[in-house]
Amino acid sequence: MGIEKEQAQNRDALPDASMELVSTQDVDVRKGVAYNPDTPPDQLAVLAKDKVWEVRYCVAQNPSAPPEVLARLTKDRSKQVRCRAANNISTPSNSLAVSANDKDWQVRCAVAGNPFTTSETLAQLAADGDWLVREHVAKKPFTPPDILTLLAQDNYRVVRHGVASNPSTPTDILIRLANDEDEYVQSGLAINPNTPPDVLADLCKDGDVYIRKAVADCPTTPADILAMLASDEEDEVREVVAGNETTPDEVLVRLAKDEHWWVREAVAWNPSTSPQTLAVLRDDKDAYIRKAARKNLHAPTVGATEVLQSSTIEIS
Repeated sequence: MGIEKEQAQNRDALPDASMELVSTQDVDVRKGVAYNPDTPPDQLAVLAKDKVWEVRYCVAQNPSAPPEVLARLTKDRSKQVRCRAANNISTPSNSLAVSANDKDWQVRCAVAGNPFTTSETLAQLAADGDWLVREHVAKKPFTPPDILTLLAQDNYRVVRHGVASNPSTPTDILIRLANDEDEYVQSGLAINPNTPPDVLADLCKDGDVYIRKAVADCPTTPADILAMLASDEEDEVREVVAGNETTPDEVLVRLAKDEHWWVREAVAWNPSTSPQTLAVLRDDKDAYIRKAARKNLHAPTVGATEVLQSSTIEIS
């Protein structure tokens, strides 16, 4: 790496050397200065007019770039630069509102994903003609409830999935989406930490394997539902339960006796598995399971017999 490139990336070297670096012919150096958050605002303003779009792109993603510079970059001739400027948390909200009308859907998606986009602009994007833009609004945790309510009725399932998986979606909307017949939408409910337990239980009873696996993998799934899924007829569902770190110990004990080795192996790798259970799995007939049980952070240093003698857990 040359001296100029080192200076461009070195915060301590700026701003003293920045004027010289801004005018260098080395594009990589100018990019480094443009990306450096300690570059003085006046130098970033100069670099924002650079003839090379990659340099302007680096300015557009710099959180220290002045608002007026970012506002100008939201109108850049390069789509990539406009996208990055629209995604920058320092870009003024009025400029984001303008970018919400950008001809390119990727720019509008960037606006939808910006945490400082106003509710008014989000409402406009929620009615965007491109479903990808609406999906970005639906997944955004800061989207207001009234907009999420509207998007819950969208014709595109990916948009409804975004609403179903959004932790900010009101409970009454989640309950309504539970009646959605699309399995992809149901999978969104399965991974939402705020989905009511009774809805999760219904999904487990009526959903397919994909849905039950999603519920089994969610860290906020209630213990009683995990216990129910531990008896699922599909071994791949039981395997996911066995690997869930929030699965109760008594359920892991039961799964440690599963007929399928991959389920027992998931228990062996689970960091929440008790030393007593790991001690038993260290004597499993399968070599991979014995290896996993030994490598588990909670693996006991004594043998299974010694551990079980001091434990009330029985796995046989």
